[in-house]
Amino acid sequence: MDIPDGFVREDQGATAWACEAYGEAGHEVGAHCFVGGQLGVRCGRKELCALYMANERQRLWRIMNAEENDCDPAMVYLRKQFKSADELLRADNLTSKRHTWIQPRQSPE
Repeated sequence: MDIPDGFVREDQGATAWACEAYGEAGHEVGAHCFVGGQLGVRCGRKELCALYMANERQRLWRIMNAEENDCDPAMVYLRKQFKSADELLRADNLTSKRHTWIQPRQSPE
């Protein structure tokens, strides 16, 4: 499978840094690149990672806030949890007190 421009295979010398979306914990278990699209493929430079992630955050923000999603309970919920695109897809937000809502669902009694 072809690798898109700006991406490299990890076995071909890709520098190991933690993806902004997955963080160190994700990196340790093999989650190396949110936008690479293929196992073992990641952004070729950390600067490209930041650029791709900024674009992906904006894309997701537009989807969340699209008028046609006003009746979608999941989108309404996400809008309440995140106040800006910059908060999306960031591993460091997973451990913040503000985002402790990421918990397994409790089964009803």
